[in-house]
Amino acid sequence: MNCAPRNDVLRRSGVLWAGQLVILFTLAGIAGLAQTSRTIQLACSGDGAADDSTCFQNAINNAHGATLRVPKPAVCYRLAHSISIKAPVHVLGSASRICMDIPLSGNSTAGRLFDISSSDVTLENLWIDGSGAATGIPSGDRYAFFAAGSAAQHIANVHVLNSRVTNLTESDGRRPATHTASFGAYFQWVDDSSLINNVIENVSADAIHFVSTQRITVQKNDIRSPGWGGVVAYGDDSGFDIGFNRVTGSVDSQRLTIAAVTNSSPCTLRFTSAHRLRSGDQIVIYGGRGAWQRIDYTPAHPNFTVNVVSPTEVTIPFDSSSLGPLGDQLNAIPAAATTRYWAGSYDAPSNEAVKRAPDVNGQIHDNYASGMHMYGAVYRLGSGRGLIISNNVAENIEAGSIPTSMLAISPRCAGMDCSDRGLSDIRILGNHFVASGRYLNCINIQNKVPDNSANLPAAYGISIENNQCVSPGPQSCFANGIMVNGQDGGIRNVTVRGNTVEGDDTKPWAVVRGVVTVIAGTSAAASSAIVSNNVSTCGGIPNPRSVGIQLGPHSRDIAVDSNAVAQHGTAIMVDPQSERPVVGRNNRFQNTQRAVTR
Repeated sequence: MNCAPRNDVLRRSGVLWAGQLVILFTLAGIAGLAQTSRTIQLACSGDGAADDSTCFQNAINNAHGATLRVPKPAVCYRLAHSISIKAPVHVLGSASRICMDIPLSGNSTAGRLFDISSSDVTLENLWIDGSGAATGIPSGDRYAFFAAGSAAQHIANVHVLNSRVTNLTESDGRRPATHTASFGAYFQWVDDSSLINNVIENVSADAIHFVSTQRITVQKNDIRSPGWGGVVAYGDDSGFDIGFNRVTGSVDSQRLTIAAVTNSSPCTLRFTSAHRLRSGDQIVIYGGRGAWQRIDYTPAHPNFTVNVVSPTEVTIPFDSSSLGPLGDQLNAIPAAATTRYWAGSYDAPSNEAVKRAPDVNGQIHDNYASGMHMYGAVYRLGSGRGLIISNNVAENIEAGSIPTSMLAISPRCAGMDCSDRGLSDIRILGNHFVASGRYLNCINIQNKVPDNSANLPAAYGISIENNQCVSPGPQSCFANGIMVNGQDGGIRNVTVRGNTVEGDDTKPWAVVRGVVTVIAGTSAAASSAIVSNNVSTCGGIPNPRSVGIQLGPHSRDIAVDSNAVAQHGTAIMVDPQSERPVVGRNNRFQNTQRAVTR
């Protein structure tokens, strides 16, 4: 087969940066710019059987500084080896399918399909598909698009546009990933770059992951059923813009409640309704209490293979003889559904696990999340400053066996020097979150760490305004709607304004009293305000034991005014250890038994 590239002349597409705005354009149509560009056309087999790696690499090498046009293949370009990009190039496909068939014997650079180490690289309109390739892969991480400079010298202007990544699972089919993982796109030490208008579906780890970047734009991506996070900013990132993305899954397509078990080996599960499973299908089990949490998700057994006994019963290969009665509701979902356990759909962790500098001056806005099974938070941020989280939506979210938040922010610096890990200048504006089950809280801001660190600075400049935390009814109900807790470092200058919050702090998964709560902890929550909020119960059902708004211990000079509180037993609760609370006369109470208690 002749793998030599052909020279054609085509109009070249590119990317022009104007601040944070990305403009796609055709060079030939812009006055003053080059009217033509050297173009190479790929001429590889594309039959899906031959290994096109050498041919593809040769074409990349010959297209340095030019455009490599990748025509649509007859089947796919099968690549069994990594493609290295070490110089500027524009790879332009036509929805061109590339079968990613990289065999790995461990964690190595060989797992990077496109391994980019150069600035000024654009990959556009490609389809990276791992279907059928995973069966021969023993282990190792894999990446469809991998771009990295170095800590000393970042690369820049790397763009992945209008492309598609599908079916990058592990060799044993596990989802989410355990010890090894597959990523759609992974950027490190890459600046002024973008991932725009891509579809990333069914990867075992993060769809888009970036770390130690400056001014990266992640917009208009359609992310479906990732095993871990949808978009993850893994610390030490500045000036990022994550907007207009969709992260969706199928967890709400079939939720299974386990009514009873037979304690034996194998263990028999009886569901409350028809399960629609087939023998050989895999399920993830979660929930329960006490000893039954042993079979909750762990890397050792992320899913169980079922043997169907009847339309409502299955057995799993697990010895449950010592676990006793269920004790609480146990649930299962098919492993083929979206499952996510420790990450967020949109995740900027920068915590003790990451141990990188806080994320700064970033935006997470106008994103959508639905159909997830979560153990953390849908939108999760670690240490950070200068962040705006606005106009995002989350609905149809299912929690695991621990409380899960729609939005959670916490420095989480246990075992580290926390002096530079505080929260500051964070604006949470106009988000819309809907409860759809148990173990859910809405907006959770925690300036605290597990070890009660003495050097954690006070959080300040936190604005939570015009958000909606919607609880349709008692079975789909937030416990805590808005919680600001400065237990360790303290809280200053917090504004909670104009929010609509529905919740019930008597639910067993409530973290604190109060549907809306500010707690200062060991330091004063000074100069803060809770004003003009609408606070009611789940589904508008009166609850004589619930608390609408709470001022927690050591809160000082907090103004509470012009709020409308309805259906709660206590409208406003003021902790005896609060200092100089200012409860105004413009608060309105409807169907509450106690207006203000101290």
